[in-house]
Amino acid sequence: MENGGKQTWKSLEERKMERVACSEICGPHGDCNRNVSALRPCLCHLGYQWSNVSSSCEDTSECLVGSHECISPAKCVNTPGSYRCECPSLVGWSFDGRTCIDTDECQYRNVCDPQASCNNYPGGFNCSCNIGWRGQGEHPVCSDIDECTEGIDRCSNPSKCVNTLGSYNCVCNPGWEKVSEFQCSDINECSRGIHSCDRNSYCVNTAGSWRCICNSGWYPDPSNARLPTCRDVNECVDKPNACPAQSTCRNSAGSYRCNCLSGWRNRGAHTCVDIDECSQGSHRCPSNSRCVNTQGSYRCSCLSGWRNQGVHTCVDINECSQGSHRCPSNSRCVNTQGSYRCNCLSGWRNQGVHTCVDINECSKGSHRCPSNSRCVNTQGSYRCNCLSGWRNQGVHTCIDIDECSQGSHRCPSNSRCVNTQGSYRCSCFPGWRNQGHYSCVDINECLEGRYSCPSNSHCVNTQGSYRCDCNRCYYKSGSSCYGMY
Repeated sequence: MENGGKQTWKSLEERKMERVACSEICGPHGDCNRNVSALRPCLCHLGYQWSNVSSSCEDTSECLVGSHECISPAKCVNTPGSYRCECPSLVGWSFDGRTCIDTDECQYRNVCDPQASCNNYPGGFNCSCNIGWRGQGEHPVCSDIDECTEGIDRCSNPSKCVNTLGSYNCVCNPGWEKVSEFQCSDINECSRGIHSCDRNSYCVNTAGSWRCICNSGWYPDPSNARLPTCRDVNECVDKPNACPAQSTCRNSAGSYRCNCLSGWRNRGAHTCVDIDECSQGSHRCPSNSRCVNTQGSYRCSCLSGWRNQGVHTCVDINECSQGSHRCPSNSRCVNTQGSYRCNCLSGWRNQGVHTCVDINECSKGSHRCPSNSRCVNTQGSYRCNCLSGWRNQGVHTCIDIDECSQGSHRCPSNSRCVNTQGSYRCSCFPGWRNQGHYSCVDINECLEGRYSCPSNSHCVNTQGSYRCDCNRCYYKSGSSCYGMY
């Protein structure tokens, strides 16, 4: 044993006596040491050590002597015969038996508003709206702060405040330039996480302090408490206009949802936006119409030439029977599906949709004029002008003019008018011959030898004929000439 720092050896007899009382001395935390030469009568169990003061096996405080394996921030908690390692709190940490590892909630997507930054701290996290944005609670919905209209800008004269999303600009007046920007803020217990607000509330920093305000969808109990208990608000009952008219309200813990009606879709929990069936192709408009989106629905606007019959049907408009066509008078309106066409009348042809132009049958050779006429084009038709010597009988027929019977010829009196197809000719009487078309000249039968005179005579030409005069000293008797002697 030790006495004043010096070791004193007991006699063998003393040690034997101690062995007798060993089981009583060692108790439940040690076993008797059967080695009679050992200095200590007991072999203490793990986690216990021999105390010469109390002559017993006492608990070893691993936490106090530093023989534990706990790694900060885990703390050592002594237990009888051992110890355990504990994290500062149950949430926000993961424990591997020796140490506490902070859970970085910020590594997960969408834990904060898009315009907020996630702030992880040992054992927890909070969301802080970015500069220029405002929100409430540890997980705020951030909205732009219009510093200019709210008068919270720090633009000094001579400058003008121009708000931007999430911030603002100080635009110097003409002739000035920006040289500095000033900003300060109170210690924010909320962002540092040193408040004790209810989990259904958010921390609002105040000058030199903080207070808790229940999140949207919760109300404080009691109402004027600085650290209230937040209870659910049934918005569907307490707020008749919580949801837009195009939805139905459904309450939930701390919130509510607006279930949009047909033709609308949710944008967030409380907003319904119109579904554009036209751009999505989910409409039922026929091909002869154009889909026109409306708030909460759509309509089918029939194309030109069609009209609505019901909601999703277009029927043909008969422009011809309604008189709404633009066909000219020289055409006939013919209805078609969704339109109409102008069928030009005979003698006209289409030029474009609603115009008819004259067909020149003469130049195209599509007329029926006979060869004894000349084709003359007219608007929508043509006429056959009969040539000289012919006259019209009907539209496309020319018949001969009988100039002889009509007395319109120019034959001389010594001829006979002979009608021909389309003209006439003058047939000269015997003794005359044609000279040109309308003239007869005497035939000199004597000169041409075309006479027949008896012997002893000679031919004497006359107009249109000739005579036989007996030669000198001959006289005529009958058709013969006889000598006078």
